[in-house]
Amino acid sequence: MNLFKRHKTLNLYAPVSGHLKPITDVADPVFSQRAVGDGFAVEPTTSDIYSPIEGTVTSIFPTKHALTLKAKSGQEVLLHMGLDTVELNGEGFTILVTPGEKIDQSTQLATLDLASIKAHDKITDILTVISDTDVKLPDITAADVKQGDVIVSQPL
Repeated sequence: MNLFKRHKTLNLYAPVSGHLKPITDVADPVFSQRAVGDGFAVEPTTSDIYSPIEGTVTSIFPTKHALTLKAKSGQEVLLHMGLDTVELNGEGFTILVTPGEKIDQSTQLATLDLASIKAHDKITDILTVISDTDVKLPDITAADVKQGDVIVSQPL
């Protein structure tokens, strides 16, 4: 009997204001085919990027276009800023956190120079991806969202 067993919940928040879309609508097949994991994307309307989870920063890519996070519920989460932005070698990205830092949906992780990223013909989608390919999220419906909106609240 698991009467007092605590159940974990994965809560995912909009990391930026903009247009929410399913991961399957992302213009990169590695993401849209869920090869990296399930998730969602937001086409940003602002430059400030916040944490999509409550947890910890685990690493920052040297090219500043992505961070790995660990959710309080235990999942590894990839926050990927833009498509093919690794080619920019950090140009247009300012990271505001360090590995090991505790974070939640009110923690600003980065600032993007959206004009610079677009000037390099890169897509600015901000992707939140659960790296555990066994985790399947409910269907995401396209909609306009504000930073901090709950996108998914899923019992594990």
